[in-house]
Amino acid sequence: MTSLTARRTVDRPLLALAVAPVVAVAAALAVMHLVGLPGVDIAAHTYKTGLVAQGQSLVWDDLWYGGSYGVVSYGVVFYLLARLVGATTIVVLSAGLLPLLFHLYVRRAWRATSLLPAVALAVVVVIYLLNGQDPFLLAMALTMAGLALLACDHPLWAALPVGVAAFTNPVAVVVGAVFVAAAALAWRSGVTSSRIQNPRPCVATTRSSSFTIRSRIDETGRFRRSDCQLAPSSNDT
Repeated sequence: MTSLTARRTVDRPLLALAVAPVVAVAAALAVMHLVGLPGVDIAAHTYKTGLVAQGQSLVWDDLWYGGSYGVVSYGVVFYLLARLVGATTIVVLSAGLLPLLFHLYVRRAWRATSLLPAVALAVVVVIYLLNGQDPFLLAMALTMAGLALLACDHPLWAALPVGVAAFTNPVAVVVGAVFVAAAALAWRSGVTSSRIQNPRPCVATTRSSSFTIRSRIDETGRFRRSDCQLAPSSNDT
């Protein structure tokens, strides 16, 4: 009975960490909407979500800075999901759950039980909403979920969210690679505090995601036209 009571006591902070940031993110977005303060990059994401609604291509855009392959920096997953469930829902869940996923990773990988780093991250995430980098928040949540799965000795399952993150916002995978590099250094140095005994599976996942993106880019830094579905120009109608 005592053990069960202790376990419930330990779970309460996790429950608070799962709920409080979600509520904080939702409240922050509501306040931003009421005062007319959109995120800096919201217009771009609204535009690209509109392309999905119109059946346009997210790979090539004639109207984006005179024509560009926006998929390289903006990805495609966020806009497809935003069309289905709405951007606000995605941001509230991904940004709100990011501190919890971060805590689960560091607790499992490094045996760090303090909630303060996750709470600090929650504060940073709420402030970061002003930038309007919604795809990055989703990709970062996916990447952190992959790291948490890796720390729980599930490298194959970890590859799934990390792979999706690479096509949501590649920058998040780069950020996740920093955690992998730290684990790799600890592993090579014989630091026993890390539960990631061998970070190679996650390194392989990161390299595979990067190779998939690079394989579709030619020597000029652009996506190969054979892989692209060009959006119809207004001049063609």
